[in-house]
Amino acid sequence: MPISVKQYIEKEDIVILPQQDKYMKLAIFFLGVVSMIAANAQQRPKENWLKLSGGHVSLGTGDLLGYSVAVEFSHNTVKNPAWGKDKLLLGGEFIFESSVINPAMRAESVGGIATISLNSFAQVASSLLWAKASYYPIHRILNGFHISLGPTMGYSDRTFTELSTISIDVLGNITRRVTLLYDNGFTIGYRVSTGIEFPVAKKYMAGFRLDWSNNQLGEIKTLAGLRLGINF
Repeated sequence: MPISVKQYIEKEDIVILPQQDKYMKLAIFFLGVVSMIAANAQQRPKENWLKLSGGHVSLGTGDLLGYSVAVEFSHNTVKNPAWGKDKLLLGGEFIFESSVINPAMRAESVGGIATISLNSFAQVASSLLWAKASYYPIHRILNGFHISLGPTMGYSDRTFTELSTISIDVLGNITRRVTLLYDNGFTIGYRVSTGIEFPVAKKYMAGFRLDWSNNQLGEIKTLAGLRLGINF
């Protein structure tokens, strides 16, 4: 017997048919699931970091000074931060460093005796890949303080003065001839860094870093620089 729509209309109130009620429940359930997924995605912390650094680098005891730029990508592996394990970032950083001493020559006369002083040319440029782990031990208070360490691998271009000669002609003109030595190759080593970061906005940070590194050739470098980052 066909169902009459009039049976479901009483006092100008519309009653939903049984078939329509089934679809309405499914729609409400679907919307509820979608809302829960969206809310969970908004509450879930963003675990990836992209950081850009730049600073002043010193090679050895400060004989060679230069600059450094670096780009880092890392992922936070700590899901439930607490005191002693605020964050543990695992990732890598690409670093370019260049240090140089430009040659200079100075002639002066002291007591009628001509004296010539000069220094040698040296340059070291390195491209490095640093596999690093960054540990943030303090939760809530100074939670941007961290220590990073890990192995490095890269390629270095080294140029040094091998031989330098000076000649003076009859007119007193000074000529300097320099023979350069090139020593290029791959390097492996390690790097240790510490620093502190401060939140700038909801997903941005800024901070300071201080690095110390060494390789199989004994090239000790120190770095002091600034860092900017974005959380995504």
